[in-house]
Amino acid sequence: MADIEVIPANQLTIDQHVERIRSALDRARSAIFDLVDTIKAAHDQLGGDVFQSELAERLGMSASTLSRWLQIGNSQFLIAQQARLPSTFSSLYDLTRLEKIYVEQYGPTEAER
Repeated sequence: MADIEVIPANQLTIDQHVERIRSALDRARSAIFDLVDTIKAAHDQLGGDVFQSELAERLGMSASTLSRWLQIGNSQFLIAQQARLPSTFSSLYDLTRLEKIYVEQYGPTEAER
């Protein structure tokens, strides 16, 4: 006889929890890259001076943090690979730093592969 899992009323199966968590992770990744896109667009439109001072202040964010978000947005590699990447700021920023070192070592052509 097959094992039958009895789920109490108003509770989810493990598969349902897994699906809900994966869905939330996908939404979080999408939101992170939406934030990256909007920060890059703000920089492109407002210019560096307003971006570094007034925008950072109005967002309650340090200029260096805002610049790190921009570095993520300027990384063509990260933008192209976003579905495969972690959805945390620190990990994405660390990847931009690794990308910079890689490009310095091997050149931009090799880095695009």
